[in-house]
Amino acid sequence: MDNYDQYPPKAQEWISGTLTCLKHALVEPILDQSEDNSTYTCDSIRDYAFDTHVKCYEDNGFCDLIFGFEDFD
Repeated sequence: MDNYDQYPPKAQEWISGTLTCLKHALVEPILDQSEDNSTYTCDSIRDYAFDTHVKCYEDNGFCDLIFGFEDFD
């Protein structure tokens, strides 16, 4: 985030969208009142959080961004 302003607009959109997705993916199940939240541990939350990365990356256009090299002039 220290260099956020140095990225092109499409990359900034991806960063912002991905961060939002990751936060929602992590918080929603934990706050879900229908689940027994007492079963969560730091390790299980960490593992779950890492498992959400691929979907959030892809859902926010990672492949389009990473292969759109013309945007990184």
